[in-house]
Amino acid sequence: MIRFFSACTLILLGLAPAAAQVAEITPKGALVERYGTKARISSGELVAGIVVGLLMSGPKAAARPALFARVPAAWRGADMCVRVVSSDGRYEAEQAYAIGATWRGGVARLPFKSDHHEDLLKEIESEDIAVAVRRGACGEDSAEYAPAGWNEDIPADTDGARLLVNSARADEVYLVVGDADFSCLPSQSSSRTAFDFICDLPGAILFGGDALSVEVNRVRRGSFDAAVAVVIPPSGITP
Repeated sequence: MIRFFSACTLILLGLAPAAAQVAEITPKGALVERYGTKARISSGELVAGIVVGLLMSGPKAAARPALFARVPAAWRGADMCVRVVSSDGRYEAEQAYAIGATWRGGVARLPFKSDHHEDLLKEIESEDIAVAVRRGACGEDSAEYAPAGWNEDIPADTDGARLLVNSARADEVYLVVGDADFSCLPSQSSSRTAFDFICDLPGAILFGGDALSVEVNRVRRGSFDAAVAVVIPPSGITP
């Protein structure tokens, strides 16, 4: 039975198998990062949004730290911003990128060079970090996301992805996709500061090739919070 509400629309689209065109995506400026004794999220200083990451899983990467993204062909010629935050909220980083005008879509290993915390990043597993890859310049309020991979190689074919939600301690989080709904589960991470719910999106839905509309709901004491929107345009490897 579908649970209805008035909310923004979250659209996740299928991404075709990819070629790693690393040279087509280049950093703009230096990595901006912070590692503190405590998180800024709980104090309200860090505005990370409700959807803080969209991650896929794969085999462990041989060289770490490793950051991958399944970047849509529709983003060619655009700017892109990657935001990384550890589950405990102590490590935060942001890196801007430029996508080449001839980008054909697919998986890219993104340059992600830390001058101070390389050893820390090598040890953080994918379940203990949130990565948000968004279209547009850093600081823009962009709703377009691309699936990412952290310290794991993203396979061409995938079983799906997980949407990481910072619900601000909601009682329940769930997604509505067409005529179906999907319950989200509380994070099992030892620290749930950056995100506290994980929503699994099956590959058949996420990478089906058509535009997919997903609505994200949070329920708190019997009332609905407002939802946010994420948009990934139809894309894939283009000629």
